[in-house]
Amino acid sequence: MFRVYAGKDNMPAEYSEENVPYKPARSLNISLKGVKEGDYAMIMGYPGRTQRYQTAAQLNDMIAINRIRIDARTVRQDLMWEAMCADPSVQLKYADKYASSANGWKKWQGEELAFKNLNIIGREEAKEAQLKSWIEADPARKEKYGDPVADIAAQVESDAAAMHALTTLTESIYRIELVGLAAEIATLYTRAIRSGKDSLAAFADAKAQLKEEYRDYVPDLDRKEAVALMEFYRQRALPQNYLEGLGAEYAQLNIPAFVDNLFDNSVLTSFESLDKAPSLEALAEDPAVKLYESIYDVLIKHYMARYSSQGTDNQGSKHFAGALLEWQKGKAMYPDANSTMRLTYGTVLPYSPKDALKYEYFTTAKGLLEKEDPTNPEFILPAGIKSLLLAGDYGRWADKDGSLHTCFLTNNDITGGNSGSPVLDAKGNLIGLAFDGNWESMSSDVMFEPDLQRCICVDIRYVLWLVEKYGKADNIIAELTYAK
Repeated sequence: MFRVYAGKDNMPAEYSEENVPYKPARSLNISLKGVKEGDYAMIMGYPGRTQRYQTAAQLNDMIAINRIRIDARTVRQDLMWEAMCADPSVQLKYADKYASSANGWKKWQGEELAFKNLNIIGREEAKEAQLKSWIEADPARKEKYGDPVADIAAQVESDAAAMHALTTLTESIYRIELVGLAAEIATLYTRAIRSGKDSLAAFADAKAQLKEEYRDYVPDLDRKEAVALMEFYRQRALPQNYLEGLGAEYAQLNIPAFVDNLFDNSVLTSFESLDKAPSLEALAEDPAVKLYESIYDVLIKHYMARYSSQGTDNQGSKHFAGALLEWQKGKAMYPDANSTMRLTYGTVLPYSPKDALKYEYFTTAKGLLEKEDPTNPEFILPAGIKSLLLAGDYGRWADKDGSLHTCFLTNNDITGGNSGSPVLDAKGNLIGLAFDGNWESMSSDVMFEPDLQRCICVDIRYVLWLVEKYGKADNIIAELTYAK
C-alpha cells in the first residue's frame, strides 16, 4: 500500500497542502474470509531469474561458486553480527546491510542442502543420458545438435578459473566498505561529468551524493572486516590473482598493519575528511583509492577472460535448449523467469519435509510471542506490537477460530523478485502477500518440487491489523475496498 497524492483533478502535481489522495482507476478488493487447506491461490509479480535448463556441469559449478560466497559472507557477517549485538546503534545502521548479505547466504546454503537431499544433479545427469541417447539415435539430430552437454561441460571447465577468481574477489576484499566508497566517489564523479558539469562542480556533486552513505558507516567495524576479508582472499585466491601493487609479497603481507595504514591515512573514512578534499585528483594517492584501483584491474582481467568466450558458451546452450524442446515436444515447458510479469497458480497446502514432521498451512500471532528473543536482533518483537498481541484485540481481522492468522503456505512457483507480490483468491481478491520460500524450496530455481516446496505468504488480515491497531492509520483502512 502506498499513499500517493495528486492534484484535485487526480493528475500529477507539485507539492501542495491542497493535494488529495490519488484515486486509481482500479484496485484490488480485499477478502477477509481467510484461507483454508485446498483453496486456490494465484500470485502475480515480477520474479527475477530461474535456471531450470542448466546441465549437470553448470549446476556443479554453481554449487562450487555458491560455496565461495557462503564462506566469504560468513566471515563478514559474523563480525557484523557481533557488533550489532554489542551496540544498538550499530544494529540500527547495519540491519539492512546484514539482511541484504544474509538473504543470498541463507538461500545458497538451503540450495546446497536441497541439491544433496533431492539428488538434483544425479537426476539431471540421468536426464542428460537419455537426451544423449535420443540425439544419437538419429544421424540428422546428431548433425543438428552434436553433443551439447559435452560442449557446455567443456565451456564450464574453460571458464571455471576466471569465474571462481571473480567470485573470490568480489565476495571478499571488494566488500570492504572503504573500497566501495572509493569506487562510488569515482562513479558519481564520472556521472556528473557526463551530465555536463565541470571538474570542481562534478566533485562537489559526487561528495554531496555520497554524504548519506556515511550516516550508516562504522569505520571501526569496517576495519575489522577488512582484516578478515583480506586474510580470506589470501587463503582462497590463487597467487597469480593477488593484487597489483601487493603482488608476490601478499603471501607474507602483515595484513593488520596494512589495514591500519589504510584506515589511518585514507580521507574516505569519514565524510568530514572527504569533504575537505578539493578535487578528485587530490585523492589519487589515497590508499583506499589505490586499493580500489588494484582490485578493479584484477576484476577487469577476469571479466575479459570470462566473457571473451561467451559466444561459444551460448552456442552449446542453444543446441541444448533446441534438443530439449524437440525431445520433449508436447510437454509443458515454460521458459525461465527473466524479471518480467508472471502469474503462477497453486493451492493452499501444508507440507511434510520428513517422517513424523508436518507443518500446518497457517501460523498465528501466538507464534510471534513464542519466538520472541530480545537478545537476537532478528527476533525482537516491538513493545507496542507485543502489548497489542497480549491484549488479544483482533477485531474484524480475526479468523473465524478467534485467532489472528499471520501467514499461510501455498505451492505456488515463485523466486527472488516475487517478494511483495499480491496473492489472490479464485475471484481475484487480495488474500496475502508473497514474501519467502520454505527451507526445502531453495533449489526451486533449478528444479521445482510442488509436493515439497512452499511459498510463504503473509495473511492480508495481519497486515491490516498492524496498519489499524499498531499504525493507527484508520484513514487508510477506510479507503480500502473489501470483497462482500
